[in-house]
This record gives sequence, C-alpha cells and structure tokens, in this order.
Amino acid sequence: MFSLIRRTPYSELPSFEREADRLFRNFFNWPRFPFGEDGGEATLIEPSVNVFEEADNVVVEAQVPGLKKEELQLHLTGDRLTLRGETKHESEKKDRNYHTKEMRYGAFERTIPLPYEVAADKVKAELKDGVLRVTLPKSETARQRTRQIEVKAA
Repeated sequence: MFSLIRRTPYSELPSFEREADRLFRNFFNWPRFPFGEDGGEATLIEPSVNVFEEADNVVVEAQVPGLKKEELQLHLTGDRLTLRGETKHESEKKDRNYHTKEMRYGAFERTIPLPYEVAADKVKAELKDGVLRVTLPKSETARQRTRQIEVKAA
C-alpha cells in the first residue's frame, strides 16, 4: 500500500533555512551569540555597513550605536577590513518585568572585502553619532588602474 504525503512549496523552507544558515556559518566562520537571560535563541550581531568610493578613497561606514572608540578594533589585512567590538550588558535589575526585550549584547566581528588595494599607513577612522567612518585612500597602483573613459557618440 502507498501512503500519500502532501507537500506544499513552502513545507521545506524551515529546513532549507537551517541548512543555509549552517553552511554560511561554517564557510565564513561566523560566530553565533546568545541574547536574553537564558541564553536562548542565538543571533548574529553585526553592524550594518555602507562601502563606497569618494574621490581617491574607499569609505566604509558602519552603524555602531552606543559604542565608544575604546570598544572598537579595526584591522586591515590585504584587501579586507575587519571590525570588532563588543556591546556590554548593563547589570540587569531583577525587579523589571519586560514586555519586549530586543536589545542584543555581546561581541561582534565583521570582515569587509575592499574593492581596491589601499594605502594602509594613511587610513583614518572617525566615530560620530553612532556611525564609524573609515576612510581608506586607494594605493598608488589602484589609482593608476582606475581611469575615466570618455564615451563618444556615433
């Protein structure tokens, strides 16, 4: 006798999501950090970033609200910028009855691939209003490889 299993297009999504998450964690070596009192569900804590060009610079802006400059570390290795930091949990008051608790605490690390080689000795970083702005001047060889090409109409 045959048993019929009815599947919808969406029935496999939870297992697909778990498997994709596992593969990305293993491939990129992303850490997982618990949040909440009981160390319940684990989530990635990463700052959002913008990476763009400005004249002869590559600029990385990262949202790091509430962090001080002493709580951040930047490392430049080849064509990768690594941002590390930690958000500290204030001592929990036991008399609080939370209705929503979304604030996450813990260490984070994010490695950002850069589109060009940069002059490591001229990198500048500034923290203002919860946004870290890292200005990375392009190296001389990267500047020479980039040039404007004029488009002519036929």
